[in-house]
Amino acid sequence: MVAALALGCETAPRPAAASAPPNTGTSTGTGTPNPNPSTTSTPGISVGDGIPVDVTPSATSEACPASGLTLWAEQTEAAMGLRVMSIALANCDTRAHTLDGYPTVRVLDQDHRPLDIQVGTGKAFIDSIALIESLDATPHRLTLQPGRQARARLVWRNTVDDITRSAANGSYLDISPTTGTDRQLVRPDGPVDLGTTGRLGVTSWTASADRSPGAVPLPRPAPDGSSVRVP
Repeated sequence: MVAALALGCETAPRPAAASAPPNTGTSTGTGTPNPNPSTTSTPGISVGDGIPVDVTPSATSEACPASGLTLWAEQTEAAMGLRVMSIALANCDTRAHTLDGYPTVRVLDQDHRPLDIQVGTGKAFIDSIALIESLDATPHRLTLQPGRQARARLVWRNTVDDITRSAANGSYLDISPTTGTDRQLVRPDGPVDLGTTGRLGVTSWTASADRSPGAVPLPRPAPDGSSVRVP
């Protein structure tokens, strides 16, 4: 049993908008160009296709996206090689939105190229990474009223257990909140350091007690760089 992590809703400053570098080539989980990226997938698991992500201003803007849902990464919790990162979502629209199960997540390198890794959902996949009782992997259909928030968590290990491969390090997350919504670029506060495991678990969305008043996505960074909590 892995030691319990502090998985509260303490939030970190939202990342600044990321500029889009030239998108060329493909990458594997080792961070090296892959001329023949894998497209194989199994239920609940997606594999990086190596196609560079076209990052547009709308994907990284502070304004409310057209989908009415905005995303940001919170501080990563770490213990004994285990990593758990919360992804926060706020309904910044003037109407309710429904989240159906899990967000769709891709891990990108510093050039916005997807890493060739397995991204899986569901209890069995997450338990194969770590047994953490406080994580809810069961999919929920969740309706968020304007200003309400939800969170999903990403789980991985930074173990290096294959000396024939280079450790994979992601710099960005490319996330679609729910089926049919535009993808958004999210920059975590540190690397997604997957080691040589090449596996990332994603939990379902769960409702959060935090509220963004006036349908404005919060928290936002204060002038001194500290986080702003919603009462």
